[in-house]
Amino acid sequence: MSAWSLGVGLRRSWPKGVEGFLAASRKVRFPTMRELFGEALGRFLVNPGLRPESVWLAEAGLRFFTSQGYAEVVGYVNRTFDTIDQRTVVVNGERKRQRINLEGSRVYGMEVRGGWAFLRSWTLEGHVAGLRSRAFLLGPDRPLVEKPEWLATLTLRRLPGLGLAPLVQLHYRGRAWALDEANRLQELPDALLLHVRLAYRLPLASGQVEGFVRINNVTDTAVWPQLGLPGPGRELRLGVQLWFRLRRFRARFLSAAYGDSVPRRRVRSGAARRSALR
Repeated sequence: MSAWSLGVGLRRSWPKGVEGFLAASRKVRFPTMRELFGEALGRFLVNPGLRPESVWLAEAGLRFFTSQGYAEVVGYVNRTFDTIDQRTVVVNGERKRQRINLEGSRVYGMEVRGGWAFLRSWTLEGHVAGLRSRAFLLGPDRPLVEKPEWLATLTLRRLPGLGLAPLVQLHYRGRAWALDEANRLQELPDALLLHVRLAYRLPLASGQVEGFVRINNVTDTAVWPQLGLPGPGRELRLGVQLWFRLRRFRARFLSAAYGDSVPRRRVRSGAARRSALR
């Protein structure tokens, strides 16, 4: 396989911390080895004839900067040819998933993000993205599967030189769609997740050391990124990070880390009802 890519951009700055940009590009994504040959414990039917996707992208945006924060607004549109998607096929009376190339697809949307620093070491950052997608088929068009229409994150954190460094984060995943065993669209539910992290930083002779504990999905909310295949539930992570300086270079190492997640029981896709952007 062979392909080519191209990208051009234009950026303009104005006084008082205002910046605008335009960009256009062509990119190619080749099928991964998993997409070409992965059978996923017999759930997938191999399709070695998958073609690479080619995507034309265009975006425009504005950025605003102040001494205490920033804001950014970006609009974009993507046109993809030979989009890699999935379908259900019946082989010897058994239903299996198969990756295929669609005629193409289109995605357009907008992203808004911003951040504000206050009380010397605290920051509040937010991000909201919305999109609309359309897969072009021989029959009626439909939305692209497993692409949330909305994603949002709100993060409050303290970034001290030393001492306590807490973080609280809300993550929202909006409505998405998936195909069931009869290739019919099913709605995936939205989800609101709470993540927390508590760290403590201590000085070293030539750097810093930080110990942390992080809990993802504190409320153990059910998340359905795919039909019948839930995401992880409550997850606990413990770790130690070390920063040090060596001559003129700065290195960062994860010296110890431990993670443990509580998996959810797999549910048959026929029983599941009703959750990446760009």
